[in-house]
Amino acid sequence: MAAEAPSPITPGRDAQIMLHEVLQGLHLAGPAQDLFGRFPTLHEASLRLSWLMTQKLLYPLTGRPLLAHCMEDALFAGVNAKGSGRNVRKVFLTTLLRNACKLLEVDVRSRRERWDPLFDDGLATWFPDRSTMHVHPHPPRDIPLQSPERFYRGLALRIVSPSDLADLPLQLGSTECAA
Repeated sequence: MAAEAPSPITPGRDAQIMLHEVLQGLHLAGPAQDLFGRFPTLHEASLRLSWLMTQKLLYPLTGRPLLAHCMEDALFAGVNAKGSGRNVRKVFLTTLLRNACKLLEVDVRSRRERWDPLFDDGLATWFPDRSTMHVHPHPPRDIPLQSPERFYRGLALRIVSPSDLADLPLQLGSTECAA
């Protein structure tokens, strides 16, 4: 029996608002608008990530939204990338995914359920259906239970547009999921 593949995130209407709020908070709305205007698939990936994570998911090591970490690093990398448009998209997306792999470092639960970022709805859908959400850092012994390479590929399937997937390295290297 074949393993089920993660399905792409379908962002809701509020994803644009969530993304805009994060970019405004980072003072990066202008550079993001320029980059997204040139490469609409990067905007689509950012919307999907916004719906997956929301601003409610705080990274335990900093107390900042994990979405803000992801967007800040990816935008700086994308804006400063050299070369072709293909390379700009690749740099932005691999940086976005590398940071999104920090999801391996957290455990998100409601009272009875554990959120699986590869197979459950995005937190924007999942959280409102539950009365509580708790985010805890994984104890170090829990992190190896999920293969970082498989997790990276699963996130790529959920976030990246099919037209950009072919340009991404789907084998781990120095830029992906380096925990």
